[in-house]
Amino acid sequence: MSKRPLCAAAVFWAVLLYLLGGAGIKYFTYAPPELPSGAFAGKAAVTGEVYRADVHTRSTSLYLRKANLILNSKKYPIDGIKATVTTEHMKETAKPGSEVLLQGELQEIPLPSNPGQFHERAYYYPRKIKWYQKVSYIQVIQPEKNRFLCLQEKIKQKLQNGIYHVMTKEQAGIMEAMLLGEKAQIDTEQQFLFQLMGCSHILSVSGVCFLCWVFLIDEKMA
Repeated sequence: MSKRPLCAAAVFWAVLLYLLGGAGIKYFTYAPPELPSGAFAGKAAVTGEVYRADVHTRSTSLYLRKANLILNSKKYPIDGIKATVTTEHMKETAKPGSEVLLQGELQEIPLPSNPGQFHERAYYYPRKIKWYQKVSYIQVIQPEKNRFLCLQEKIKQKLQNGIYHVMTKEQAGIMEAMLLGEKAQIDTEQQFLFQLMGCSHILSVSGVCFLCWVFLIDEKMA
């Protein structure tokens, strides 16, 4: 082990995370989420700050941090939420950096029901997400609660515009996924081909130099 420092470091880190999780320290534990006394999962109203929004054809997934459960006109802090809003209920556009009020079915992230099934808790818990919510009502309370996230979203939109200026729609969808992590414009057939070739990881590659190039082209063509 002493001749393999990386292996020793990996073992040490794994043991450390296990001990921190066992001690119940926040963000290092897989313990199920807790609700304030008198509250229960089900129909609930929550507020929170959107830090990520994934737009799909029929729905939008909003990721909330600094979330609060509203109970008897009082706010109680709870863990992060992944909220799903269908297009018909998306009356207001919620972008990263905005504070929103959501109403709908609140539930714990389920455990896998079959061996080998995707472990949703193992994926989302380390990302500080411990609740799912199926939203029936949404209201944007403060559009620019977090100015840094708002600026980041504006830059992202600028880069997206630049990509679609210089490429065809099909090419732009792939490049958008590779550089910005947005896969909504890639159709199922294209995703299947990437998986079939064993190179689906390419869709998450980061290229800072290319992003700067696209931004400059968009400025020139504006």
